[in-house]
Amino acid sequence: MQNAKKKKREWLIILRIAQHKSFPRTILQKLGRQIKQKTKHTNMKKTKNKKWATFSFISPLILRITNLFRNTNLKVEFRCYNTIGNLIRPQKNHDILTPQ
Repeated sequence: MQNAKKKKREWLIILRIAQHKSFPRTILQKLGRQIKQKTKHTNMKKTKNKKWATFSFISPLILRITNLFRNTNLKVEFRCYNTIGNLIRPQKNHDILTPQ
């Protein structure tokens, strides 16, 4: 609430100065509306959380599946796990070792 009071006080000071300088009041009123709309719009953007779904890109079939998410609030992200580092690195052997 403290911040809102400071903004209102600052706006009143601006109006008083403009009135003493004989600045057109309609322009200031329009500016005030624009500022309110802009702050309201940015607050709405902040509250909108974007949710992401991650898919590993394996085949074109994945593209068909992700097209289902187009009209939702869910964003789609692709990852490729077939990187050069994974191709060069030797595969781990997961055989079960028997005690001797």
